[in-house]
Amino acid sequence: MDTSEEQTQESQDLAPHLCREGLYFRRHGEDGRDVDDRFDVEFPKKAIAPLVIIGAILIYGQYYYIGDIPSVAVLLVITLVPVLLWAGLGPAMAEKVILKWLHKVKDQKHPGADELFVGFPMRTKDRYYIEANSMDLKMDNFLQVLLRIKEVVFLSIGISILTAKILGAYFFQNLEAYWDIVMGDPYIGQGELVIDTAIYLGPFALLILFLVIPLFWIAEDMQIYRIDTLQDSRRIGRYLRSGLLSKVLGLVGIILAYDTAKTYAIDLHGVGASAIDLYLTTGMQFGLIVIACSGAPFIVAVIYLLRYHSIWVNNVRIKASGFLPSCTLEVAYVGEDELDHLTHTDKLEVSKDRLVRFLSTKKGKIMLLVLLIVGMAACFFMGFIFTGIWSDPIYFA
Repeated sequence: MDTSEEQTQESQDLAPHLCREGLYFRRHGEDGRDVDDRFDVEFPKKAIAPLVIIGAILIYGQYYYIGDIPSVAVLLVITLVPVLLWAGLGPAMAEKVILKWLHKVKDQKHPGADELFVGFPMRTKDRYYIEANSMDLKMDNFLQVLLRIKEVVFLSIGISILTAKILGAYFFQNLEAYWDIVMGDPYIGQGELVIDTAIYLGPFALLILFLVIPLFWIAEDMQIYRIDTLQDSRRIGRYLRSGLLSKVLGLVGIILAYDTAKTYAIDLHGVGASAIDLYLTTGMQFGLIVIACSGAPFIVAVIYLLRYHSIWVNNVRIKASGFLPSCTLEVAYVGEDELDHLTHTDKLEVSKDRLVRFLSTKKGKIMLLVLLIVGMAACFFMGFIFTGIWSDPIYFA
């Protein structure tokens, strides 16, 4: 048995004793050590094949839409430029932003408007600590990895489509004439032009996102926690990933992609087409947009995570530990003699409200079901019949 296995076994043997002493859980390194304060991006061999397959599918989806191998090759070469930005400049700027805010935490100063827009908490007087036993990012945890890459994909799609819509409104007539004369294959409408332009703008979006994604991911994985007024512990990275900037960019990507797919469907079938045809085409085109636009974001995100991310995260953790306390999570038992309500089944309460007591009976549940059906029918009547949308098919003799 090697040293790490012995330490793991020792930790497991000690656990019951700790429970008797009152300690229910104490966070430790995954190798069984009491402290494992280095963050790592683990890339086991079993993760290679799935990532390669996903990348190949996304690149093929790009080729399927473009239909031109040289163009796809050029886009892959251009993708190397954002890789360089994500490798150095983006994380360096993220480090400055994070440390600047953390110094305000140390000095208990109010953050600026730009920091609040990014998503940093406003309350800097709460307790903050850096987790000593950092949890690593495992590339074979595909759900976690795909959720991260999803952020890059939707942000990239949003920026690309927004740019394409702005340019498309200005250049559409000329490009339509150009395509008709030179290529003999005119655009069906502006929706198709926007999709085409957005796919080719994939690397362009990543040239902007180097300002955002490394910041979100470094803030998440450096694992600095805030203890708020409710005594809940929450990672700073979660604030950023749910902040105003993240929500605006993320929602824009989904909304614009769907709106563009819907525009394409209307251009293809016409306004008077059946709803089923429009929805099917919209859904298929939306999926195609996501797949065709995901190749470059996937490549850049995977290269950054595997090669550069852990170094920047550990550097920021080391610098932050110079003025923030290093702690670890502990959960302890509370004795029954210290509790007034928990574990005391004799203190279960029955509602004194007559309506609540009636609704919990069999008759009350049947009444709720009837009211649910009546309410839904009333809503459909108001929405479809009373407004006149269904007035033609409905005929009263």
